[in-house]
Amino acid sequence: MRHLLVILSKGFVYLFLFGSLFTSILYCNTTIFIFPEISPFQGEKLYNPYQNIYPTFLRANFHAHTKSWGGITSGKNSERELYQAYAKKGYDLIGISNYHKIYQQSDSSSKLFLPFYEHGYNIGKSHILVGNASTVSFFDYPLLQSIHHQQDIINRLKKHGEFLVMAHPKFGGGRRLSSVSSIVGYRFMEVISRTLHSDFYWDSVLSAGKLVWGLGNDDTHDLVKQPPFRCWTMINAPNNLKAVQEALSKGSFYAAYNKRGKEALFLISCNVQDDDIQIRLNHQADSIVFFGQSGHRAAIVSFSDSARYRFQHDDTV
Repeated sequence: MRHLLVILSKGFVYLFLFGSLFTSILYCNTTIFIFPEISPFQGEKLYNPYQNIYPTFLRANFHAHTKSWGGITSGKNSERELYQAYAKKGYDLIGISNYHKIYQQSDSSSKLFLPFYEHGYNIGKSHILVGNASTVSFFDYPLLQSIHHQQDIINRLKKHGEFLVMAHPKFGGGRRLSSVSSIVGYRFMEVISRTLHSDFYWDSVLSAGKLVWGLGNDDTHDLVKQPPFRCWTMINAPNNLKAVQEALSKGSFYAAYNKRGKEALFLISCNVQDDDIQIRLNHQADSIVFFGQSGHRAAIVSFSDSARYRFQHDDTV
């Protein structure tokens, strides 16, 4: 028994040394980036992705996990169970985003399908959703990550998928609010999710003059213990994949969050003329808030289904 314990102890030591050496090699490969200077949006016109609004919106969830990798990763349900559950709730696009694994074939109950996977196995949970993915990248910095490590990961992932989404930036502690506005190269941020809402992170990025669109996703791992259908994305497009991809590229969508027992709000119109913006919802909201630079609350309208705001001379455009 003593000899066996000695052998096992040596095995753990060798494994630890090998892991340390491998991790050190990864970190020695770090590239130091010079990031673009932060500058607020400016220009003569306001961009309105809802100017020519299509009559219908499609409901989508891009972030959900199923049982994968033999049950090693967190995921309770099968792909079929997940698809059927979301299809019954009227979802038009149902994304499975397992860790480092692309689910290639959509269920027959879903007419639209975009292949996604979730990248990242670092301790700070600095994860990226890779959308319209063709291949999987297994490279990561598994321990703590600086802003340079995170930028390097994004640069590598751009070769593997068309749509890069910064997943749950507020969750896990891997993303710093003070530095997230400097990172470039991704197109979307998961602003609303089951884990935590990351609106402050999104505001930081937008206030830095970077055009990043906000998504809403359930990020469910268990249809029972982690109730789905709370967070989603409404895409303003006809029911075909090309139109959905175009709508995502130009920002013709919005993120939604529905508390239990509350009726969901839907956007009817959003019109911009010169410096004036007007929006209308399908029914009365408790409040409609307009936020400006650095989270400044520019205006609030209470208990109404519509609101209007005129940009002031000190608002960034």
